[in-house]
Amino acid sequence: MNQFRQRVGCYAVITRGHEILLCQLGRRERDAGGWTLPGGGMDFGESPQATVIRETFEETGYRVKPGAILASYAEGIVRGKFRFQSVQIVYDAEIVSGELRHERNGSTQQAVWVHREEAAKLSAVPLVVRTLAQLEALGR
Repeated sequence: MNQFRQRVGCYAVITRGHEILLCQLGRRERDAGGWTLPGGGMDFGESPQATVIRETFEETGYRVKPGAILASYAEGIVRGKFRFQSVQIVYDAEIVSGELRHERNGSTQQAVWVHREEAAKLSAVPLVVRTLAQLEALGR
């Protein structure tokens, strides 16, 4: 019998001119060293908007206001007896306060502003690749 697990993650797209804010995943993470959007897993009882606010602050030091949902993705992964579904909700977000800082002892090791052309060359997780393509398709 397969066991099913699901994880909902909520992420922020924060841009500044031609730059996008990205976070590098820490050593303990599955895609260690890869680049992702600020955000992460939704806690039980937490709304998606509250998740993106909390996670973005933890990983970047910025307090954000989530706007419209830019995209959502779902992918299923099978590992032995486990079936795992990852659901990712991506919000447009704007910074309302705070200063850029790196997360300590968390899932990411640094947060940086990256020119979008450079972001496409980084070792980015599929979430970032899809989101950059979405932004381009929207002419943003």
